[in-house]
Amino acid sequence: GDRRGRSAALNMVITETGAAKAVAKALPALAGKLTGNAIRVPTPDVSMAILNLQLERPATRDEVNEHIRQMSLHSDLRQQIDYIESPEVVSSDFIGSHRAGIVDGLATIATDESVIVYVWYDNEFGYSSQVIRVLETMAGSHPRVVPARVRAASGASAASVACGGRRRAAPRPAPCPAPRPAQRRARPTTQPIGDCAPPCEGVGGACAQAPAVQHARVR
Repeated sequence: GDRRGRSAALNMVITETGAAKAVAKALPALAGKLTGNAIRVPTPDVSMAILNLQLERPATRDEVNEHIRQMSLHSDLRQQIDYIESPEVVSSDFIGSHRAGIVDGLATIATDESVIVYVWYDNEFGYSSQVIRVLETMAGSHPRVVPARVRAASGASAASVACGGRRRAAPRPAPCPAPRPAQRRARPTTQPIGDCAPPCEGVGGACAQAPAVQHARVR
């Protein structure tokens, strides 16, 4: 509309957004169930999405927040979803976040089946991070992460890591070899020999029990 031409640095401007349509294209199950609008505010970075949700059954605010918190900690989406409960946070606190969204738990409103959730996100760096994730998925490639991320496991099942195309229980770090006593007048070099061998490709094997041992050269 014409009001989009007004000064964004001095005004709040009601406008349209294509976010709802974009979500329906990515998740066809939500087609026709999602609408949205937007208000431009005079801040250089960080946006907020206010989600008005209609649930299948009644839920309390604590139930909704606890579910989202658990998803942010233990699900496969934990690299994209974050959760915070702080009465002090403002928009600038989320500059540089790579998450797709950070749920502000203190702002959640739940009334029977109706829930309102407030979600912060960095619309510059955070958006760019999501674009990179999409490109990695399309290319079927992802930079190696060290140490490897442990996939979320339900219940009390052991955590596992990807290894050689298979999945297996995450091994414990191997113990460091005991250092040999240095002889008299030994002059150590800087070449480490005490690092633990990595348990499998993609998992860091740095020794955590003791510092790396060094070679000793005797004159």
